[in-house]
Amino acid sequence: AEAFVNYDNAVLYDEFDLSTLKTFPLTECLALSCKVYVSAPKSSLDTLERIYLGDTTLATLAGQVDETTGLKTPYELNAFSGKAFISNINWMFKSAPVAIYIVFETAPFYESGLVYDPSYSPAIKGTSARTLTILSASNFTIKGSVTKGSLAGGRVIASGFDFTESKLSRTPALYDVHKEKSFELSFAGPLATLYTSRNHTSELSFDIAINEGFSGTLF
Repeated sequence: AEAFVNYDNAVLYDEFDLSTLKTFPLTECLALSCKVYVSAPKSSLDTLERIYLGDTTLATLAGQVDETTGLKTPYELNAFSGKAFISNINWMFKSAPVAIYIVFETAPFYESGLVYDPSYSPAIKGTSARTLTILSASNFTIKGSVTKGSLAGGRVIASGFDFTESKLSRTPALYDVHKEKSFELSFAGPLATLYTSRNHTSELSFDIAINEGFSGTLF
């Protein structure tokens, strides 16, 4: 079964999409520039070493994190580069748990969106970003708190940062962050985004943990 999800300005693939064909194009990125973010548990890395995107592997991309900020480092596909293909050279197209979030240059927060992975970024301190996205191939729990000021219009939604502002503000929230100083949410899904409707001066603290024991779903 395929798990491909098509958002407004992004697509999401997982291991099931990689297990049916040796090579397939990232069609949307053939004529558009894209940013690719990959999350995978460490147990998947040996298998992902033999699944290629452009001139690198999914295993390499899963581990690309800025050591100072904890941010995922995207793989940037330039339009018409000829690199917008995924190739699985494992025997019988073997795959392993992975989440591949591909954002098109048409996304409103394309330049400013921040992505974290709980496998590599267990804590986030002092961010004032208007969107903050968690990408994970494993179930995860977020514990967050507003350590200074208030979070105007803060809400957590089950998507990435690729939505338009109007859709981000209208999408049903999993949690309204601005109502309380702290919150805790568990997710059985690859994407969650904290969105604020306007600039804010608050300081936020997040602890993100893989939660293998959680098997429910919030969306």
